[in-house]
Amino acid sequence: RHLVLPGCRKDSFEILRWISSNLPPEKYMLSLMSQYTPFPVRSKDYPELNRKVTSFEYDSVV
Repeated sequence: RHLVLPGCRKDSFEILRWISSNLPPEKYMLSLMSQYTPFPVRSKDYPELNRKVTSFEYDSVV
């Protein structure tokens, strides 16, 4: 499972590249998730995560 985070598309691309380069496809099944929900108490410390993932962000990773 991989959770796509807001503003972190490049990180998701890197993770997916690593998986495809280092793991044999028959050994894993990948699930991309977009269910990230901001947590108000922590959002003040990480304002870049104070929103949901957009359709564009998720669709571009898929």
